[in-house]
Amino acid sequence: MKAFKRAILEAALLISIISVAYAAILVQKQIPAPIRIKPTCSMEIYDTDGTTLLASIPLGDFTWNTYAYFPGKTLQQNPDLYYLIKNNDQVDFYVQFQVADFPEGVTVYVWLQRLDQPEPAKDKSPGYVYPYPLLSQYNNPDPNVQAAKMWLLVSVNQPAFGSYNPYMIFNAVDTPEG
Repeated sequence: MKAFKRAILEAALLISIISVAYAAILVQKQIPAPIRIKPTCSMEIYDTDGTTLLASIPLGDFTWNTYAYFPGKTLQQNPDLYYLIKNNDQVDFYVQFQVADFPEGVTVYVWLQRLDQPEPAKDKSPGYVYPYPLLSQYNNPDPNVQAAKMWLLVSVNQPAFGSYNPYMIFNAVDTPEG
C-alpha cells in the first residue's frame, strides 16, 4: 500500500511537471509603457578659492566714468584671480550671460575661459553665449573641459546716481545660439 501511494504521488508530480513545461500561452497583450530618462543639469559658480559657492558679487561703490575688473575690483584683470563656473552633472551645456536691473549707463562684460583653452573670450556683453560647452563628467572625464574661469568688467558710463540691486544671470543652455 505504501508503494502504491508513493507511485501515485510520483506520477502526479511527473504529470504536473510535464503540464507546466508544455503549458501554452493562450492570449498575450502588450501594453506600451513609455518612459523617458532625462539627464540632470547643474551649474555651480564658485568664489576665487574654487570651493566656496558664490552667493553674490558685491560690486561696491563706483563713480561716473570709472570701471573695475572682478574679482578683486581692480583696474587690471588679474589672470590668477577668477571665479569658477563648473558643470557638476550629467548633461553638457553652454553658458549664457545676462544681466537684470542694472541702471542705464552701467555696462557689465564677462570674460570666460574653459580650463583647456589658452585665452579667454573677452569683453562679451549680456546675451553672450560662451562658444565652448562645459562638458559633463559622464561625457568626458577631463576636469579641464568641465569648468571655466570667469572675470567681469563693470563700467559706469553715465551719471546714474543711487543705490541699485542688480543681478547677473548665468544660464545653462543647450546650443551656442542660446
